[in-house]
Amino acid sequence: MKDTRVFIQTYGCRMNACDTEIICAILRNAGFSLVHDSENADVAILNCCSVREDGHIVALDKALKLKQFNRSIKTVLCGCFAKLVDSGFLRSNTNIDAVVTPESYREMPGTLSRLVAGDIGFIVSNEISDDLYQEILPIEYLNIPNRALILGKGCNQKCAYCIEPYTRGAERYVNLDTVMANLDVLFHRHEGGIVTLVGHMVDRYMCAGVNFAMLLREVAKECERHNAWVKYLSSHPMTYSDEVLSAVSDCDNIMRVVHLPVQSGSNEVLNRMRRGYTIEQYLETIKRVRAICPDMNIVTDIMVGFCGETDSDFRQSVELIEQFRPGEVNVYAFSMRSNTYAHRAYIDDVTEDIKRERMQIAVETASRIRREYMQSELGISQKFMSGAMSGINRREFSNIYNRTYSQRSGLRDCGENLIVEGRLSLENNLFTVDI
Repeated sequence: MKDTRVFIQTYGCRMNACDTEIICAILRNAGFSLVHDSENADVAILNCCSVREDGHIVALDKALKLKQFNRSIKTVLCGCFAKLVDSGFLRSNTNIDAVVTPESYREMPGTLSRLVAGDIGFIVSNEISDDLYQEILPIEYLNIPNRALILGKGCNQKCAYCIEPYTRGAERYVNLDTVMANLDVLFHRHEGGIVTLVGHMVDRYMCAGVNFAMLLREVAKECERHNAWVKYLSSHPMTYSDEVLSAVSDCDNIMRVVHLPVQSGSNEVLNRMRRGYTIEQYLETIKRVRAICPDMNIVTDIMVGFCGETDSDFRQSVELIEQFRPGEVNVYAFSMRSNTYAHRAYIDDVTEDIKRERMQIAVETASRIRREYMQSELGISQKFMSGAMSGINRREFSNIYNRTYSQRSGLRDCGENLIVEGRLSLENNLFTVDI
């Protein structure tokens, strides 16, 4: 084991990124060496997403390239996509040597030892476990000050299109002590940065009498001691409470960003999606958010081409974006997933051409609104937290964050963001930026 070098690459959401940290900690504690270059690896772990039908293709392509470069390298597929595969998948994808499901990461050292010994073509799956790996603390694998911490896994919402309740199971949450222990490890290495609290339905957090608003205040207090900011994702329009909003409003180091996916502007489509609210209820939530936190940047999602979506349904989605003008919109085309309610009950009857056309219209609308929003910020000085810095005079920066935007990438002139001057403040690891 001491001579076995392991490379790991993550695909998909922040949940998978957090799982990568857990896997790395397990392997390092077992004596494996972690490397950042696949060319120097004996084993490559591909942590793969299941949200979209084609989400695994890039990982399989990576496995092919790894084998072409080095036939002796062993490859492991893990992540939530691993819940969807069987022995037939391994027979059809010979570049994958083993599969490990998310509940089975404690068995990763044994899995790698089997591979190194020559055993291939097997699946490691602990079907009865709801392991949250609470006592496993993150290691220094990614040398950046920004980290995501898992508050919980699983989801009880069971939207018609979503595979996550199947791949991640029912909702369960880590305790506050685990969260604070993770923070202690992170701040021992880095002051400043951004801590992102991650859960499929983060504002439904409840563990040992502590709800999300209470946890958020405790995390913000600890982060303030280390000059760090806090953000969280994702929230649900019907469970995002005034108590959480009050915590955001009261704590200066909680970022004014909330992810409230609406998915569609049509009540008929929302009903088929099993989202649990109407457009009228969603807009009431938006009104409440803006009343308590006027500077909140609301990020939303629009899914085009869901089963049965008509031209009229789609136009209502575009009109909704125009009506409440979110700061950012993530636009996706519906992708049918096996083991979902939609797969059992509906037909994927919107053609790919129509999905692409609707995506283009929605993206153009969202981009125009975003440009208009950013134009309104011209002449304003704002505080930014740097995720990475370079340059002798420390005036070049990338991956920078302010309190109302999730990310602005670039060097000095950040394109559409119109950042024309950056001055590093030595206090609290912050930039003052003139826009």
